[in-house]
Amino acid sequence: MKNHASWCVFACMMPTRSILLLPILVLCAAQAAPPPLLGEQAAANLQVAAAEAMRTPPLSVTQKEQPAASGDRHDYTSMGPYWWPDPDKPGGLPYIRRDGDVNPESRGARSDSPRLGRMVRAVEALATSWHVTGNEKHARHAALLLRAWFIDSATRMNPHLQYAQAIPGVCDGRGIGLIDGVGFIRIPAAVLWLEGSPDWSVDDTAKMRRWFSSFLDWILTSKRGQDAGAAHNNHGTWHDVQCVTYARFLGREDLARKILMQVAEKRIAKHIAPDGSQPHEVVRTKSWEYSVMNLTGLFRLALLAERSGPDLWNFETSDGRGLRAGLVYLMKHMDGSSPWPHPNLSKVDTSSALPLVASASRVYGADKFPENLVRKAKDNVKADWRPEVSWP
Repeated sequence: MKNHASWCVFACMMPTRSILLLPILVLCAAQAAPPPLLGEQAAANLQVAAAEAMRTPPLSVTQKEQPAASGDRHDYTSMGPYWWPDPDKPGGLPYIRRDGDVNPESRGARSDSPRLGRMVRAVEALATSWHVTGNEKHARHAALLLRAWFIDSATRMNPHLQYAQAIPGVCDGRGIGLIDGVGFIRIPAAVLWLEGSPDWSVDDTAKMRRWFSSFLDWILTSKRGQDAGAAHNNHGTWHDVQCVTYARFLGREDLARKILMQVAEKRIAKHIAPDGSQPHEVVRTKSWEYSVMNLTGLFRLALLAERSGPDLWNFETSDGRGLRAGLVYLMKHMDGSSPWPHPNLSKVDTSSALPLVASASRVYGADKFPENLVRKAKDNVKADWRPEVSWP
């Protein structure tokens, strides 16, 4: 039996298509306690994911076709996904925006974004499998992937996102490029879960903490990072999620609490209207997806605040702005009786909000929401293995 630190473990869902959080099970584990319980289907799905992850080679920002604008291959770079060549300009420059329409070039070999996503998914599956089953091969491969991306001098990523979401002919990076780093919030849990493996040392964890310390300092002090924090939409929300997550990993509880204390007025009251809609998200051409994405980030902040922070779940302004109102607004359009009234390039997939329904039923009580949606939400997560860790 592996020794496990004293953690509160939240089983949750995070599909690769979107950033979704669903705490459906809380286990307060004691020292040397058994790993989190998984249902039969979830355990089987975890092993499928881990087997796929074992086929993932070491990935690095140094593998791109050409370096970032800095000329340093260790600098992460990506291209804004909704920007396309201008057909009326020589060489297509400067690129023009087509909101919601993804340019395949932004997912090509010049961008580090696809590699980052693949690395995070693989590490999460392998570290979880080690934690649950004790499969040392999985821990060993997770360690290999982490060292390649974060630690080894020949391949490590420099701890910043200065050149993320660049626009050809316009800029070499933007503040909203911080959104590319959202996948990193999965890494601290994986690192802690690998502790105890013969293939992961105390020194490895210390090096990971140094990387995240530098990355967090960059977010807090750079213009790019500060621009993301000043955004009045999902970019501001996920800036806060990243900062709190990294601060907790680094033991900077005062910083985590300071950020969480500002969420109610700075995010919830500004991002959610009295009717529960999200004004900065419903104007997008993927209004449903962005509404779910932003509310998911706000739900995650409420979960993070449960440990040491304000009660964000029950915060409500005098005119009714709050997390519950935000979810109720989405739920009104989830049973097919009331079509989504905002622009959406593709067919609205209301199932993407089911994790939010399950989270809310845990917090507010299942009887507070339509029975059919709560039932669908619970069914939706039965087969999911993805964990979330909150350190006490």
